[in-house]
Amino acid sequence: MKIKNLITGLFAVSLLSVTACKDDNDIIVEHGAYENGVLISAEGAFNSNQAEVSFVTSDLSKVSENIYSATNGQKLGDVLQTIGAKDDKAYLVVNNSNKIEVVNRYSFKKMATISAEVNQPRDIAFSNNYIYVTNDKYLGDKYVAVYNASDFSFIKKISFTDAAQDIAVIDGKAFVQNASYGFGKNISVINTKTNNLDTTVSVPKGDIQKTIAYKNRVYTITSDGVDSYIYTIDATATIANTLRLTGIPYATNLVIDNDNYYFSSNNQVYTMPLSSSSPKLLFAASESPYGTLYGFNVIDGKIFTSNAGDFASPSEITVYSITGSKLKTFNGGIGVGGFYKN
Repeated sequence: MKIKNLITGLFAVSLLSVTACKDDNDIIVEHGAYENGVLISAEGAFNSNQAEVSFVTSDLSKVSENIYSATNGQKLGDVLQTIGAKDDKAYLVVNNSNKIEVVNRYSFKKMATISAEVNQPRDIAFSNNYIYVTNDKYLGDKYVAVYNASDFSFIKKISFTDAAQDIAVIDGKAFVQNASYGFGKNISVINTKTNNLDTTVSVPKGDIQKTIAYKNRVYTITSDGVDSYIYTIDATATIANTLRLTGIPYATNLVIDNDNYYFSSNNQVYTMPLSSSSPKLLFAASESPYGTLYGFNVIDGKIFTSNAGDFASPSEITVYSITGSKLKTFNGGIGVGGFYKN
């Protein structure tokens, strides 16, 4: 009885302490080893089952490699295309393995696998209680698969005649890029309340290279081989603004961070404020005999780039400041293609 009362008393004291801390906003919840940093996705060589994820802390002081296999005791799969995150989950879109591995984004412990109606998945987005996955099989079906976010059950397939690549969600609408490998001018719009197609947006100049969402607007970057263009699309699926990047061909890798554009063209990285029309050259990314700029993102004032090389050896990752100075260079997995805030 004394032991039971002691345990009960200690539990009550701990509850009181937690409650008091909550009132003072003093509690810091540590979710796991991979919080407060950047996830790094590596595709691996095609058909080689080398896909993996690394993690670097926000201050760039510590790099952890192969965190999926280290945590789960199994290989991730073949060609990690992208990583999506919602709440405490990360969704690893494994293209050539035709699956999406769901993990706790902070511990990286596996929670589930989504494989129903997954065929060469490309990108992932979330709206309401739905998960949207673009699928684009070469010389095959192009569609968005819709899933229930609560139990990952398949709901429906939304098919396209053209490509289904990037997907960006704003204000109850999912914008699907119907362009791949730098060819295509259309973006299809799905109403995420009904999960039906609403309309199509066509860009007047250039082929679409990349489509993203930022602050309730969609931005797509295009090129005609001579100039490039950034189109701003509002929630009514109307092109609200067109920005011409004169003399900059094949611009891609569009990112917006802290109200500034960042993009690349022929291995050179540019930036400018959203309110400007004059891009500034920041730097030329690190080169090798086998390749140049491949992965790209801007996270909390740091520019992350990768040189995937020959897809046979570790990629070189270089992190720059927003002024273009090098902060750190280190190796990642084979074919590093993406960086994601975690």
